[in-house]
Amino acid sequence: MTEVPARASRPRVALGMVTYNGERHVRQAIESLLAQTWDGFTLTIVDDASTDRTAEIAAEYAVRDPRVAVVRNPRRLGYVGNSVAAFTSAPPADLFAWASDHDVHAPRWLERLVDALDRTPGAVLAYPLAARISDAGERLPLPPTTFATCRLSRTEAALAVAREGVGFGNMVYGLFRAPALRAAGVLRAVLLPDMVLITELARDGCIALVPEELWQRRYADLFSLERQRRNLFARIPWWVRLPPGPVNSAVLAWQLVLKPGAGGFGSRRLGAGMVWRFAWRALAVAGLPLVRGHARTARILRGMYRMVAR
Repeated sequence: MTEVPARASRPRVALGMVTYNGERHVRQAIESLLAQTWDGFTLTIVDDASTDRTAEIAAEYAVRDPRVAVVRNPRRLGYVGNSVAAFTSAPPADLFAWASDHDVHAPRWLERLVDALDRTPGAVLAYPLAARISDAGERLPLPPTTFATCRLSRTEAALAVAREGVGFGNMVYGLFRAPALRAAGVLRAVLLPDMVLITELARDGCIALVPEELWQRRYADLFSLERQRRNLFARIPWWVRLPPGPVNSAVLAWQLVLKPGAGGFGSRRLGAGMVWRFAWRALAVAGLPLVRGHARTARILRGMYRMVAR
C-alpha cells in the first residue's frame, strides 16, 4: 500500500473512510467529516485501487489538512478487506468509526457520538438516526433505525440483538470502542458481516442510540446477496456462496462459545443463548418465504421461533 502520512498527533478518535470509484461524492463526504465540531480525530482514507480520480481527490485533502492520511491498495480487496485496512491503517485511538465515500455527516455527528459513549461507559457502540438519500441527494421516505439496548440488562441486551436486532447497516457506521472492535475481529469475511460484528460485540456491551438525525446515508441500489458478494470481496471465498444463516451462526458459535479465550462459563453460556436465537432467527427468515402460501406451516415456524426467542 502507498501512503501519504498524516501529521496529526495521536487522536482520541480515528476515522477510516473506505473508498472505491467514488469520485462523484467523495469530496462532499470528506468535507463533511473535516467540518466536525469535535476536532480530536484523524481521518485515514483507504482507496481500494479505484480506476477513477477518487485517490487523487483524497490526496488533495492530505496535503491541505494534517488530520488526513491517504492509503492506496495496490489491488482491489473488496469492502471487507478495505474496511479492515481502514481500521489497521488508522493511528491507534480509543474510539473508531468507518465512513463511506458517498455519505454526508452533520457537523455535530462526532461530537454527539463521543458524548454518548462518555455518558454510557457500558456501551461498545453509539450511532445516530440517519436520513436515507438517493444518489442525487433527494430524501427517501424510509423510516430511521431506532434499535438500542442500553436500557436493558447485559443479558437482555445481548439476547435482544441476537433475536431481533435491526439496522446493522446503520450501526456499523457508528462510533466504536476500538479495543472491543479489535477483539471482535474488526469485520469478518462473511456475508452480512455487519450483523455478525454487532452481534458479537453485543455480548460485551450495549448499543447506544443518539436520537438526532446526524447522518445522510446514500442509497444507490437495492440490496441483494449477490450484489453484496461482488462488493464485499474481490475474490469470493467458497463459504460466501453458501446460505449466510448457517455460516454466520457457526462463526458466532466459534467466537462466542467454542474457541479458547471465549471467556468464562457465564460468558460462554450467554454466548450460547445468543447463537441459539441467532440461528433460529436465520432459519425463520430463510424458511418463511419458502412456505409462503402454506399458512399452517408458516404459523408453526413463527411459533417455534417465538418460543425459542423467549
